[in-house]
Amino acid sequence: MKILLSLILFAFLTSGCASSKKEDRWTYLQYDFTTGPISPEYYYEYSINIETNGKGAFTYKAGGETYNYTFNVTQTQLAKLTDAIEKSKILDETIKDGETLIGGPTKKLKVFYVNPDPNSDQPPKIYETPYFIPKEYAVNIQKLYELIVSTVPQDLFKDAQKKAEDLRNKN
Repeated sequence: MKILLSLILFAFLTSGCASSKKEDRWTYLQYDFTTGPISPEYYYEYSINIETNGKGAFTYKAGGETYNYTFNVTQTQLAKLTDAIEKSKILDETIKDGETLIGGPTKKLKVFYVNPDPNSDQPPKIYETPYFIPKEYAVNIQKLYELIVSTVPQDLFKDAQKKAEDLRNKN
C-alpha cells in the first residue's frame, strides 16, 4: 500500500512540475525585423517585446525616426505564444544557421528567462534563433514569428507606417 501511495505521489509531483515548467520557461521575448539591404528611404525595422505579464512594446524605425508604442497581450495570446515557443524548439536545442541567403528581410528572436528567485545571482538565460533558419525548424519558427506580429494591434502598425510615409513624402 505504501508503494502504491508513493507511486501516486511521485506521479502527481512530476506531472505538476512538468505542467508548471512549460509556463515558466520564458519571461519575455524580443522579435526584430529589418527590411534588409534596400534604398535608405524605404528601409525600416521594427522590434516587438512581449512579457509574460501581458505587457507589449512595439518600436518602429524609419527615415531616422523612431516610433514607440505599448499594447497588451491577452492570456489566450500568451498561451498560444508559449505553445508556439515550445514547438519551435528554441528552448531545447541550439539552432545553427541554415543556408545563408543574400538580400531580403532578416528576422531574429530572443527569448529570455529571468530566474524569479531574488536570492539567485544568475544572469538571464537567452535563447536565440539564427537569422537563417534551417529547413527542419522553418515552419514552426515562421508560425511563431507570425504569431508574435499578430499580437501587435494593426492600428499601431498602420500609424507607424503612415508616419514613415509622411516623413518620406516630406523629404
